[in-house]
Amino acid sequence: NRFNPSSMMKRTTFSVVFFCKKTKLTKKGTAPIYARITTSGRSTEIYTQCRIEPEHWNQRLERCMLRDPVSTQINGILSTYRTNILAAYDSLIKEGKTLDCFAIKPRLEHAAVSSRMFLAEFSKYCDKRQKEVGIRLTQLTANKYHRLLRYMTEYTREQYRKDDLPLDAIDYAYIDGLNTFMQTAHNCKNNGAVNLLCCLKNFILYAIRNEWLEKNPFRYYKMKVDRTNVKVPLTKEELDTLIHKPLPNDRLARIRDVFSFCCLTGLAFTDVDHLRREHITTDEDGTQWIHKPREKTSVMSRVPLLPHPIALLRKYERDETCRARGKLLPVPSNAKMNAYLKEIATLCNIPKNLTTHCARHWHQKYLLNCLLYTSDAAERLSERVGRYMRYSQTPFDAHGSSYVRYTHSGKRGDALQCGQDAGTLQYEHDPPLCPNPRFIHYAGHADRSQSDGSVNRTVSEGHERP
Repeated sequence: NRFNPSSMMKRTTFSVVFFCKKTKLTKKGTAPIYARITTSGRSTEIYTQCRIEPEHWNQRLERCMLRDPVSTQINGILSTYRTNILAAYDSLIKEGKTLDCFAIKPRLEHAAVSSRMFLAEFSKYCDKRQKEVGIRLTQLTANKYHRLLRYMTEYTREQYRKDDLPLDAIDYAYIDGLNTFMQTAHNCKNNGAVNLLCCLKNFILYAIRNEWLEKNPFRYYKMKVDRTNVKVPLTKEELDTLIHKPLPNDRLARIRDVFSFCCLTGLAFTDVDHLRREHITTDEDGTQWIHKPREKTSVMSRVPLLPHPIALLRKYERDETCRARGKLLPVPSNAKMNAYLKEIATLCNIPKNLTTHCARHWHQKYLLNCLLYTSDAAERLSERVGRYMRYSQTPFDAHGSSYVRYTHSGKRGDALQCGQDAGTLQYEHDPPLCPNPRFIHYAGHADRSQSDGSVNRTVSEGHERP
């Protein structure tokens, strides 16, 4: 057997094809012209910045068939592109580098047009989002984009030794490395890092819509949210203890009042902080309600006020600090409130990590435990109905409706009672019945005469129970 040196050499193929991509047809009836570069079975596509009507394109000649000035100019651009591609391929051969289509593409783009830089464009995107504060998003959301820009600038300088990168250089490896960098260098938790990566994903989609990028680097990147650290809401006994526990100073008593108000209304921390007198209304029956759009989503919240929240509002009616700040309750900063809640939990012997959001979880839990129609519970919490289907664990009926499980602890409708102190947590009215008569809705009235605690369910709207 003779040794054949040519058999040790890897064969390299190279081709350039221009084509009209009809799948990206615009409303004007034009389609973009791409150049496909193929080397050894691997290919990449480059947008030539030219568009043409598909019926005027000759794929065999790879040219426009018309002879008008515009078509002639398009054919000239395509000839220039072919020349530049061949020149980039020739330079790779002379430099002794790997003949790869992905090595040709950046050389061609840098030679033809000035490439968009990633951090520069993301900085402009941050300024764009900042202008949308108060219209589409809040200041806290805009701050996340500026924070992500700071992290990406540090990561690019540390990992790539550059101040910026071409926009098309952002790939799967960059995103994965950035995720690791945020969790190690800046001690971000998994969910916090995923939250920031969602901001980067929004920018990538924005760049794709503007045709700055061809491929989405997030296509195969999985961002998994850690759902193991679930906030455990308080029990009714624990909330009753927290409300009635004598506290050593006024500082903790104020925090306790704000937290209990959030528990009994379901308002988030920022919504309580922005609660004003004009948000409190009274209906024809004399029941006081909170009608306020949520700060996060602008969805209107409609919450009936229980006796204890009304008492808290009256307590701080003449408070000088609240009147000076134009607020109804003495709401501190979120960080201080979470820190003081830890002290209160220790004093009340509650072995749970109390935060401001635990109050919203408490309200959500007991709304869903008292036979509230799911859309009504979501309306009071000003959230999407689908989020609460996960908590209800109730199967859908034939019409696609869902109802929350009714527990024996429920009294009547959405009645909630945590103690005997003036009906602290007791609603005065039943929830509205299901507005659609096609759906069966159980009123859930408890027969108090039954000693075994069983529930005698009645059917509303005259429908028979299935």
